[in-house]
Amino acid sequence: MATDILGRMQFNAPLPQTIYPTSEGIAKIIPESIILEPGMVATISAEFDPTKLRPGTNSFLLLAQINAGNSDSLSLVKGETPNGQSELSSTAISQYLAATIFMTAEAGSTIDLKLVNFDWNAIPIRFSLPDYFILTLKNDGNALATPRGLIRLTDLFGTEISRGTVNDKSSIVLPGAQRVIYGSTQKTRNPFFITPIKLQLNTYDSAHQSTIKLTKSFLYVSPWTALLIPILSLIFVVLKKLKSHS
Repeated sequence: MATDILGRMQFNAPLPQTIYPTSEGIAKIIPESIILEPGMVATISAEFDPTKLRPGTNSFLLLAQINAGNSDSLSLVKGETPNGQSELSSTAISQYLAATIFMTAEAGSTIDLKLVNFDWNAIPIRFSLPDYFILTLKNDGNALATPRGLIRLTDLFGTEISRGTVNDKSSIVLPGAQRVIYGSTQKTRNPFFITPIKLQLNTYDSAHQSTIKLTKSFLYVSPWTALLIPILSLIFVVLKKLKSHS
């Protein structure tokens, strides 16, 4: 499980299958071993049998063990025996490289996005237009999904105030997993000092198999309005006093 800096869950899914040279019937690794001289570059490939893949997304971890001669190291850990005497125990450390591989069998693949959480302040009055959004999406299908979408803020007459996109980083949501996705907007025109605003969120996956629509409303009050009201009130009181004296 991975979280962002605020502790929100980013990714939660079953661990991928690990591919070894003995994974007969699913994949064949070419070559199974290789010697790399200093400065040398080599390519290792994995060939899959599509008849062995289940419908939807299949995730694999290609794991390569590095045998670098005498570079394997031992770490000594100091501990205590039951009688209170100190002793050293050795643990071997092996080096590995890993690469994640996603294979999707299109026959029978499904994407089913669900909105688990939308980080939204329920206060009905705002003094600024929201421009950053946090969504938690869950994929109940069997194929990975890349969420896309459009965010629009409109006024009472349907005039667009702000516009933006969902998931501009192209994060994926694996089957059986949920992930935090971000969206942002930029102002296209200035709203009135006081006006009702409607948020329209339309999210879909890149394969257009599932759609999520969300609408929120709030009252926008310009910060200048908060300053003008006391000033206008003071002017009104002064004029009223001047009129009463006259």
